[in-house]
Amino acid sequence: MEDVSVLKRFDTSATNLPTRLSSFIGRERAIVELKSLLSATRFLTLTGAGGSGKTRLALQVATNLLSEFEHGVWWVALDALTDPALLPQQVAASLDISEQSGRQLPDTLTDTLQSRKLLLVLDNCEHLIAACAQLVETLLRSCADLRILTTSREAFNIPGETIWPVPSLGVPDPDHLPPLEGLVKYEAVHLFVERAQSVQPAFRLTQENAPSLTQICRRLDGIPLAIELAAARVKILSLEQIAARLDDSSRLLGGGSRTALPRQQTLQATIDWSHALLLEQERILFRRLAVFRGGFSLEAAEAICAGNGIEQGEALDLLSHLVDKSLVAVVDGDGEARYRLLETIRQYAQNKLQECGEAASVRQTHRDWYLEFAERAESKVLGAEQAQWFDRFEVERDNLRAALAWSLDAGEAEKAARLGVAIWRFWQVRGYLSEGRRWLERALAGSSEQTSVRAKTLLAAGVLASFQDDNHRAKTLLEESLALCRERGERQGSGYALCSLGLLAHNAGDYAGAATFLEESLQLFREEEDRFGMTLVLAGLGLTVLYLGNYERASALCEESLALSRERGDLRSVASALTNLGIAALERGDAERAQALCEESLTMRRKLGHKGGCAHTLAILGRIAMRQGDYDRATACYVESLALRQETGEQEGVAIALEGLAAVAGMQGQPARAAQLYGAAESLRHALGAPMTPIDRSCYERTIAAVRVQLDEPTFLNAWTAGWAMTHEEAIVAAQRTQEHQRVTPVSARTPARTSSPSVSRGDAFGLTAREIEVLRLVTQGLTYAQIAEQLIISPRTVDAHLRSIYGKLGVTSRSAATRYAIEYRLV
Repeated sequence: MEDVSVLKRFDTSATNLPTRLSSFIGRERAIVELKSLLSATRFLTLTGAGGSGKTRLALQVATNLLSEFEHGVWWVALDALTDPALLPQQVAASLDISEQSGRQLPDTLTDTLQSRKLLLVLDNCEHLIAACAQLVETLLRSCADLRILTTSREAFNIPGETIWPVPSLGVPDPDHLPPLEGLVKYEAVHLFVERAQSVQPAFRLTQENAPSLTQICRRLDGIPLAIELAAARVKILSLEQIAARLDDSSRLLGGGSRTALPRQQTLQATIDWSHALLLEQERILFRRLAVFRGGFSLEAAEAICAGNGIEQGEALDLLSHLVDKSLVAVVDGDGEARYRLLETIRQYAQNKLQECGEAASVRQTHRDWYLEFAERAESKVLGAEQAQWFDRFEVERDNLRAALAWSLDAGEAEKAARLGVAIWRFWQVRGYLSEGRRWLERALAGSSEQTSVRAKTLLAAGVLASFQDDNHRAKTLLEESLALCRERGERQGSGYALCSLGLLAHNAGDYAGAATFLEESLQLFREEEDRFGMTLVLAGLGLTVLYLGNYERASALCEESLALSRERGDLRSVASALTNLGIAALERGDAERAQALCEESLTMRRKLGHKGGCAHTLAILGRIAMRQGDYDRATACYVESLALRQETGEQEGVAIALEGLAAVAGMQGQPARAAQLYGAAESLRHALGAPMTPIDRSCYERTIAAVRVQLDEPTFLNAWTAGWAMTHEEAIVAAQRTQEHQRVTPVSARTPARTSSPSVSRGDAFGLTAREIEVLRLVTQGLTYAQIAEQLIISPRTVDAHLRSIYGKLGVTSRSAATRYAIEYRLV
């Protein structure tokens, strides 16, 4: 059975192809040829000089192939990525694939994609060619149904690559011009006319201007970007003037690099010509915009590029002029216009910025603005505005990377640390754990000054390490953070370090140690009136106390956590507190309240898109359904939880789901299957070093006992051993078959006669009352007399009386015999 949640994401309707803001012109024969090639080859590279139209052609081909790939077509833009080490993260983020604890991201990518039939498009690979080649080889080797389309100024030159040089657009012969209706069929002419009309709607191709237009297209070698730049000038120049100025650029062509290809020389000359026509203020803004990576907002452009020749209020008009002249592109943002320079043009602008000696100062201004931007959000991401700010960080991710890199390159590690501290929760929540740790560790290595910023950086790096199950490194970092905070007398910082150490101990199963850390942390947060810190520690302490058996205090702590979360408008914390309260209610015997709390939590977590949280709450709902005897609902909860755990890579959660499905199988008369799944779950826990919580252990012991009474010891051990020996993937497949199994009632000489009345249950056929069936159901779940009494709100003596009656009606003399009989004849 396939991972349903992943398949839902990877289907023919799923794509992240960028929106085209202008029409695509020509290339019909090229598109047909490329579609044919992609049906025959698994790896196709479009090569060509900058501005030759590689990206637009790849996008059009990808769009045309959307219906051909069962699991969609996915676009990975690499123009703004400068660090080859972050290539796997960029691909994973584009595919919405989360990092998995303890695993290399390329392994996660191959595991996720190996059974998918999809097209992956990597755009602008040339500056990352070695890293791209390595990743492409890895993916193609492991993913038989994967097709990869790349664009690059140079080929990869690896086995299996098909190279397709992108040709220039078709240009007419100026000595044999066709009629006007035939002239516009040439791709270069068609592109020029359409782009010219976008800036000057009155523009028309006529017999008079046709020779000049043809001359322009030929002079520009049919290069799309060069043609668009020239067409943008029809607003202020006639075609004859444009053609004349291009002829004047011949000296520029001759004065360029002798090793440059003719098409590259032509484009360089065209951009030079466009740049020469700019007003001085436009040139200043143009070169300063090169500092941005991956796009920018008007607000950022005004703040970073103003000064020394540009007033802040002038930036909008100047930017509009650059857009009109096709030097800056408008990008469709989420409610806000964004802008970007095509990479070829950005590189040109960057050279101009270097030539004028402004590069260092503009990069510093860029870094300072994004540092202030991130620190302004630092407190806001702790409450109701978190999602909106994280979305803004996502959009500005490339600029944040550039600011971090510049700080480190300039020897300003503390500025990098401040920026990392401001956005580390974004890395945590959005799953960019490896990238976040890398930046924070580099910042720590760049400075040893014992400052408050260092303490916070140690804390952030420690928390991210714990989320990757690197517990030894996490403990080292957190202990250093705590020592530094105590040395500096920073009580609030000490509280966060203590809380993180407590949660680390909790996850390792050291609940007494966790309680010590968390109690001290809570006291500090109360004294400092840090409501976010209190919310955080109350959630962890509530569960810790619950696992230590103090149900009353656990409920009180969780209630306080819920109230604080609601007061702060922190929906993620509200959902977490609701699930914790549900766990506490279930352990106190109130299954109905537990279900209501967890269903409310699940609804919130689905709206928030919190997959890990959904998986956790679903597992608790599965346990509640088990307690209520609703095994179909329990199965559905555990299967969905398992699928989400696979997607998020939370391996301990996979073990919990396997254990839940094993319990369901046991209660549905499939003891050998249950034993096998228990063996697989235990093997996974052993590999992870992940002990069960006391509550999980209690539930496990009850359900495994119910399984063992149905099998003789050799059969149980054989099934268990088979499960233990399964690979991770085999265990997942075995677990997901749970829904496919048919319930079969065993044949026995003691099978009661069937009744024709549909209202008569199997229990009725044995003479069991409704209350006796309830008692028997709880017995099969391994509950004690006291637990059954608490669940049904009756006395233990009444439970004993019901059991003696049940034994007499079934002809058995013990709890184990009654359990085996109830399961065999499906009495519960």
